[in-house]
Amino acid sequence: MDEQHNMLSQLYTTKHLLLDLIGMDEKLSGLLDMLEEASIQISEASDELRHYADRMDLDPNRLHELEQRLSRQISLARKHHVSPEELPGLHQQLLDEQQLLSQQASDQQHLSEAVNCIINRHWRWQNSCTEAAALCGRVNYPDHREHECALDAHGKFNIDVRFEPEYLSSEGASRVEFCVSTNPGQPLQPLAKVASGGELSRIALAIQVITARKMETPALIFDEVDVGISGPTGRHCWPPAASVG
Repeated sequence: MDEQHNMLSQLYTTKHLLLDLIGMDEKLSGLLDMLEEASIQISEASDELRHYADRMDLDPNRLHELEQRLSRQISLARKHHVSPEELPGLHQQLLDEQQLLSQQASDQQHLSEAVNCIINRHWRWQNSCTEAAALCGRVNYPDHREHECALDAHGKFNIDVRFEPEYLSSEGASRVEFCVSTNPGQPLQPLAKVASGGELSRIALAIQVITARKMETPALIFDEVDVGISGPTGRHCWPPAASVG
C-alpha cells in the first residue's frame, strides 16, 4: 500500500508540474488526460487487489501442507534425476511398467496352471499305461516260467511295474524291476541285488530263448551261456535252449 500511495503521490506531483507547463504550451494537455486516466486505473486496481486479499482465507496449515508437497516433489525429482516438471510423465511411465509386470505375472500364472493340467493328464495316462503293462506282465505267464526254469526247480521270477509320478519324464513314469527268488520261501527281491553270477547267466539264457521264440532267427549262437552253471543245475537250463530249434 505504501508503494501505491507513493505512485499516486508522484502522479499528483507530475500533474501539477504538467499544469504549469500547459500554461506555456497547450500541446501538453493530452498528456494531462493520460495521467488522469492512469491515476484512476491504478486506484481501481489497488481497490480490487485489496478486496481480493480480504476475501482470501490464508490457512497456515494449508500453506504448510503445500510447502511439504513441494519439498517432496523436489526430493523425488532429485532421486530420479529429473526436473520437478517431468515427475508426472515419469509417474505415468512407472505405472505402465507396473501394469506390464502384472500382466506378465498373470500370464506366467496361466502358463503354470496349463502345465500342471498337462502334467496331471499325463500322470493319469502313464498310470493307465503302467497298469496295462503290469497286467501284461502277469498274463504273459509262459515267459515267466521260462525264467523260473532257468533258475532252478524252486526259482521264481516276476516283472514288477510301478507307477512313480516323481520320476515323470519323456519316457514315462513307470519303473520296471526284475525280481527273483532263488530259494524256497524267499520273497521276490530285485535281480540286481540278490542274483549270483550263475543265476544271472541262466536268466540271460532264458532271455535269449524267449527272444528267439518271438523273432524269426535263422540261427542262434549261445556264447558262454554256461558261465557259473554246473552240476544238476544245468538240467534245468538246457531243455529250454534245446527247444528253440
